[in-house]
Parts: sequence; C-alpha cells; structure tokens
Amino acid sequence: MTSSNSTNGAASHAHASLGYSLALLFALGTLWGGITVMARVVALEGVPALGYAFWQTSGAGVILLLVCLARRRPPPAPPARPSTPRGRRETRTPPVRYIRVT
Repeated sequence: MTSSNSTNGAASHAHASLGYSLALLFALGTLWGGITVMARVVALEGVPALGYAFWQTSGAGVILLLVCLARRRPPPAPPARPSTPRGRRETRTPPVRYIRVT
C-alpha cells in the first residue's frame, strides 16, 4: 500500500511542477513581449534611452537581490582578476590596415 501512495505523491508533485513551469513560461513570455511595447511608449514620451536602460536594469537587479535575500544566499561574487600578465586579456585595439585601390 505504501508503494501506491508514493507513486501518487510523485505524480502529484510532477503535475505541480509542470503547472509551475508553465506559469513561469507564460509570465516570462508576457514580460519579454511587453518590454518592446514599453520601450516604444517610453520613447514616444521623450524619456532618454540611457535613463530608461538604467532604471530597467536597476529594477531587475533589485528583484534579483530580493530573491537572494529571500533564499538567504548572497549574490555570487564576480570572478577574481588574474594576477599574472599571461592571464590578462589584450586591451589595445588591433591595427587597422587600409588598402588603397587605384
């Protein structure tokens, strides 16, 4: 009798997980589609693009910070910079060669 109860419990957990996943998919699709509409409305109202990008990114950062605080886990730290010159990326601009066509 315990095996049928555990099977029913696993099935109900799978259905709950599927419902949660579909709800998240629908919500994220709605938000992603709404971003372009919102950007158009904001642009027509004369809001500077840099200010809109700043507040949109800041809002996402605050939401992620709240999720981290709710989980009681700090946000991940950025990777450490390499201490050797070999590990550093090349920062200078590569030379541009012009071809003269006559």
